[in-house]
Amino acid sequence: VQKINRHFVVTAKNYQPDIIASITNAPVTTSALLFLKSILPATKFILIWPDSLLNFKEQTIRCLPLYDYIATYGSTSVEMLENISRTNVAFIPLAGDLEIHGIEPADQANVDVGFVGGWRPERQRTMEIIHNHFPQLQIGIHGPLWQKKCGKSSLGKFIRSQGLRGMEMARFFNTTRINVNTIDDTNFPSANMRYFEILAAGGLELVSSCPEMENIFLDRVDLLYFHNEESIVTQIEWILQNAPEVSQIKMSGHGKIGTEHNYTERLKTIISHIL
Repeated sequence: VQKINRHFVVTAKNYQPDIIASITNAPVTTSALLFLKSILPATKFILIWPDSLLNFKEQTIRCLPLYDYIATYGSTSVEMLENISRTNVAFIPLAGDLEIHGIEPADQANVDVGFVGGWRPERQRTMEIIHNHFPQLQIGIHGPLWQKKCGKSSLGKFIRSQGLRGMEMARFFNTTRINVNTIDDTNFPSANMRYFEILAAGGLELVSSCPEMENIFLDRVDLLYFHNEESIVTQIEWILQNAPEVSQIKMSGHGKIGTEHNYTERLKTIISHIL
């Protein structure tokens, strides 16, 4: 870490950037930031925090007062980070990356219900509810630990791989009729990356409650939300009975990623706040 930080400060000293950005828990030391701020008074130092507060490392917390600006993915973390850092903190949500995951919505479906992500008890429960209520639907599950935890259960026959990434994952979202996204409790009330990735890939998303985004991406307009077991069933029944509306929902959600909720627009917002 010491060697990396020496290389970092020497490179920054020679390049003299307008902005230096640290992302999540990048191993930048307090001393490296102190040194650079002493020799680069015109440079703006920012932290981009796209994760739960639960995952902050102590070193990153110690560096907070040295940043000129902090972009956090969660609205409820703004006040907490302002109190600790005494600096400017803004709510900058995650977004979609059309370069990595962008595919236009299509009506073809190779799988009825899909899930991509690591196993968690609540995610297993969601998929079991779907299978129990809709045994006729073909399910596809990709992600770590599913085989170990569910290989011998009723979901075992639907486990396809240890995970998908990049365009392979995007193609799966695009050709799956219903893409399930059960957001982890530690993300509350924020969206996770999968929230935007499914939409960027032109997929139909059925996602658990996400209070921070529910007034932006609207239910049965851009995607569909579920809040309990009953609403999982109700929403899937509605999807299966309303094919024309489903096509429009996919177009609408994908369109919002392209025009507003992508990383180019997020970066423009950050730069407008600090320069």
